[in-house]
Amino acid sequence: MITSVGFSGRDCISTFQKRFYEKYAVNAIIDSELNDFNFGKSLSAFVFVQGKNNILFVFDADDGSGGTATDCKISWPNYNKVVEKYNTSDVIFIKLQCAKEPEYHQFFPFKYAIPLGLMTNDPEKTISSWNLIPDYEKDIDVIFIGGKVHDRNKVYCWPTHRSLDAWWPGVRKKGYEKLLELKERRKDINIFCTDEIISPEEYYKLIKRSKICIDLPGTARSSRKFYEFLMFGKCVISLPQQESILSWKEGIHYFSLGWDFGFEKLESSIDNLLGNPDIISQIEKNASDLSQFMTHSSLVEILMKNIEKISKDRSHFPVYNTVLRP
Repeated sequence: MITSVGFSGRDCISTFQKRFYEKYAVNAIIDSELNDFNFGKSLSAFVFVQGKNNILFVFDADDGSGGTATDCKISWPNYNKVVEKYNTSDVIFIKLQCAKEPEYHQFFPFKYAIPLGLMTNDPEKTISSWNLIPDYEKDIDVIFIGGKVHDRNKVYCWPTHRSLDAWWPGVRKKGYEKLLELKERRKDINIFCTDEIISPEEYYKLIKRSKICIDLPGTARSSRKFYEFLMFGKCVISLPQQESILSWKEGIHYFSLGWDFGFEKLESSIDNLLGNPDIISQIEKNASDLSQFMTHSSLVEILMKNIEKISKDRSHFPVYNTVLRP
């Protein structure tokens, strides 16, 4: 049972959080100390009672997975106050950016996390708008639509042992430059690539016309466009994605380049897919099969099942850090 709740102001989680509380926390008390402006930047929490235990669950909407020391922007004094106030027995995070690789969660200062995964802001609204657009002939071979987030981000508090090749905005810049180079050189492939702002209707039309959608990291490793592409049943090429409660898999739900930070494999991957339309069709089918679970109404139920399971038994959940708190 959820007894007390706090809210996040980040658009990538706020609508989902509202729907989750409307279904499972109707009688809960709103506690401002659990809101993100008190608890920590991009962090908001709720208290879940399991038997005699009060468990603190934290929605983590930060862009980082724990790969740098600034990825968990918790207010430790306020955290300590909340833990004492509710006499919590444990703390479990619900993360939008959740990495399975130790390299990318090594600075995450808590033991347990449920990998919710980054979603588009309002899947129900997005899919409704998508369904209003008629189908088009797929005359665009490859498409990328996205802003230049690398122009407004700087490297900050970067681990000295890790190459800057793995800095996500920099990876995006390399991927974007590679696509522009391919567009100029490979006239035999119809590549649509833009960083301009376009209307939602035009965006949906262009995606419907496309055979392959390219997803590049943004400020974070996973992007909302990746989620949308899967929800639309499209064939996506991307780097390995963060963990998700939906358990999407490389090579099944999307085509992975692996850890190709220089995008050396991008051209050959495009050629491979365009030369094998059956592979594109199979990835599209697998993505479409997954899309039925990608609405908020479905995800809130899946999340609650995970909350109930981990509240009773944490032995089968991934341990992200056994050294720091709690």
